[in-house]
Amino acid sequence: QHLTIMADGRQIRKLEGGRFMACARLEAGPVTYWALSEFTGGAHCCGQFAFLARPAAGQPVRYLGQTEGYNGGPRDFPGSFIARQGQLYFESFDNRFDYFHTSHAASLLVNVPETYYRLTPTAITVDNRPFKDVYMKEAAAADGEIRQQATRRGAKAQAILKPGFGPGFENLEFSDTLGQLLVKRTILYLYAREDKVAWDTFRRDVARYYLTSAWVPQLQQEILKTLGASPY
Repeated sequence: QHLTIMADGRQIRKLEGGRFMACARLEAGPVTYWALSEFTGGAHCCGQFAFLARPAAGQPVRYLGQTEGYNGGPRDFPGSFIARQGQLYFESFDNRFDYFHTSHAASLLVNVPETYYRLTPTAITVDNRPFKDVYMKEAAAADGEIRQQATRRGAKAQAILKPGFGPGFENLEFSDTLGQLLVKRTILYLYAREDKVAWDTFRRDVARYYLTSAWVPQLQQEILKTLGASPY
């Protein structure tokens, strides 16, 4: 679909995408925000959102930008806007670890974790730091899942990864569910900016739950590279 956004008798933006689903309007003091939800289409894709703002009455409307897409259709607007520390945020999801050493269907890392966009009259910016408590709570839940999974498993796998469908490190697959949970907890700690805890617990538990610590350095490097591709 093509969507032309008009305001005050002028064209603000022309968006080209999948299917535009809904629009929300939000008053935040003197600022008026508009959010547009879009489903981009595709087998495992993508909900994303575009934002506009009028800084104050009589001032021109401006286009702020668009979120990164995540798996599935766009979420409903109620509950997506959050006020924290005097700022307005929009909650979405980070889907960069989908297909991380597993298929989409088997992945525990789809839309993990939440990501938060700070809204101002001039821009939308990824700003997850005020939500450390959210990530720490989810990391604690993942830690509980790790312990439960460890008690249910049988013999230890040789390593956290095993040969996959093709050659090369990128085609190795998780040996079991436990490995995915270890990576999930690590990502949540990294989002909480607890980097030392993230890597210390990852190395400790790979050594604890597998016969070798093979692939730990490569996974650490790959996770950091993936996170470095865009703000988190």
